[in-house]
Amino acid sequence: EAFGNEVRDRHSGRQIAVVTHAGPLHAVLSLLGRDHSGTPSDNLSLRFTPGGITRIAFERDGARIVELDSQRHLGPKG
Repeated sequence: EAFGNEVRDRHSGRQIAVVTHAGPLHAVLSLLGRDHSGTPSDNLSLRFTPGGITRIAFERDGARIVELDSQRHLGPKG
């Protein structure tokens, strides 16, 4: 929670990038307690794609998942 508050307060109105691995992402998602559709979830079962993009909006009333493990930028598989 402190991380989210610091990000929101220090970078209000701006976009920032945080590059990380799956472990910290699982921790953030667990703190949020929801999946991208807004339903409670078991986030530890989620497998992130290497290079996948997850976007989280830190707002005054909390944080929300905007995009979860997007792979669009990786191009077509195959």
